[in-house]
Amino acid sequence: MRMPFLRLDKGEPTSRKRAVRPHLEGLEDRLLLYSYTGNHFAIGTRITWSIVPDGTNLGGVNSNFVGTMNAKFGAGNWIQAIEDAFAQWETNANVNLVQVNDNGAPTGSGYLQQGSSSFGDIRIGGYFQASNILAYTLLPPAANGGSDSGDIFFNTAQPWNINNDYDLETVASHEIGHAVAGLGESSNPNAVEYAYYNGIKQNLTYDDIAGAQYVWGPRAEDGIAAGTSNFSPGRAANISQFMNGWTNQIVLPNQDVAVTGQLYWFKFTTPANASNNLTVQIQSTNLSELSPMVQLYSAYGQGLAQTAASPTTYGATIDASIRNATPNTTYYVRVSGSSVFASGTGAYSMTVNMGYGGIALTGPPNTVVYAQPDQGGGGVYQLTGSQFSLPTLAMLQAHGDFFNSGPNVASTNTSSDGDSSFARLLASLFPWLANQDSNGNSSSSGTSANPNSASPNANTVSLGNLGSCFENLPTVLIGWNTPNYTNGFWNSGD
Repeated sequence: MRMPFLRLDKGEPTSRKRAVRPHLEGLEDRLLLYSYTGNHFAIGTRITWSIVPDGTNLGGVNSNFVGTMNAKFGAGNWIQAIEDAFAQWETNANVNLVQVNDNGAPTGSGYLQQGSSSFGDIRIGGYFQASNILAYTLLPPAANGGSDSGDIFFNTAQPWNINNDYDLETVASHEIGHAVAGLGESSNPNAVEYAYYNGIKQNLTYDDIAGAQYVWGPRAEDGIAAGTSNFSPGRAANISQFMNGWTNQIVLPNQDVAVTGQLYWFKFTTPANASNNLTVQIQSTNLSELSPMVQLYSAYGQGLAQTAASPTTYGATIDASIRNATPNTTYYVRVSGSSVFASGTGAYSMTVNMGYGGIALTGPPNTVVYAQPDQGGGGVYQLTGSQFSLPTLAMLQAHGDFFNSGPNVASTNTSSDGDSSFARLLASLFPWLANQDSNGNSSSSGTSANPNSASPNANTVSLGNLGSCFENLPTVLIGWNTPNYTNGFWNSGD
């Protein structure tokens, strides 16, 4: 199942999931224009993502995304745009997102819906698609129940740019909203989740955030911060109680920088048999997109050590150390994000080592969810803004469950009058098609949905020749919601 934005729905190489009907949600007394498909990953404490290597089978075509991006921007110089897009959603919802390696297995491989060690829960690839599609996403569970749920596919035929049209981060952020939160298209033209690309949008709007928080809730403080409000030195959380007497270490997993720019204070007292080497390690590697900062102070407020990850590391492990620590002495630690932007929030683990052994990295939480049967729904595309015409329709894929035509609908049967059953179905869904002549010109000036709207013209298809145009074309109706026809353009096809 897919979602539309800068795409069409499930425009994949092979037919798949059914369509869903996203519904508008209300929050308090405000009219919110985001839509929620009812689908999302089961566990938000860690949702992983990966970029598939070129040559990965995307269901019938091989990905060429990495090579295309490297050729345009230089090797790896484009990945930060995608990292920042993920971090935007992590910052604004109670979810942690982590980039992992990808072994290049075909999409849909394996028996896990979430938590695979072979590739991300969300996989990103790309291939040549129709000219009015920028990217599309397969909806997350339960619409798609296998390992391909939430996967994102860019149109590598488009002229991608960074900080210019078509902006890679803008489109990535839109697709991630579908994949991570199961959001449908927003009717708000300012929102990142608006169906059409209409300019650079590298920050989520209130509408996008409301949608993400409807699904995952706002980012929450961890247990220590919620219980102590340790946001100042005077309220520093005393963590000496967590000391392991055998190792002289304090290990605090499941910590969180929940608010960009927030400072979190801790204090502890070294034991009598402490080492002179004192190290405080902060790890967000494999836990979140947080770029952390840690500072170590004496009880008198003297700065002793400080380390900050680059704001563009999106997950790092850093430490602050001194070699002249003394036993039975109180020290203070301050933890924050190293950035006030997207990478400034996320989960982390803290280890204070006052002993003589090394520090082990904290393992990620268990997020294993086994694959389940697809529940149906489709996918979503983001469109360039061109009208819903032949190139777009040719990328739609009719799912067998929806049309009762079997699992793979590769063609339709054409009747003697030249109209295929698929053409008649399209005519029932899109009544304006029936009012066009053989050249695709409308015989009326408006539509029943919008009498004042202009009818499509160039590249549209009349009912009389739909059968031949779509004969043997693989098509998909994705994340399906009745489209709104406005001023001659389809406002998403969800």
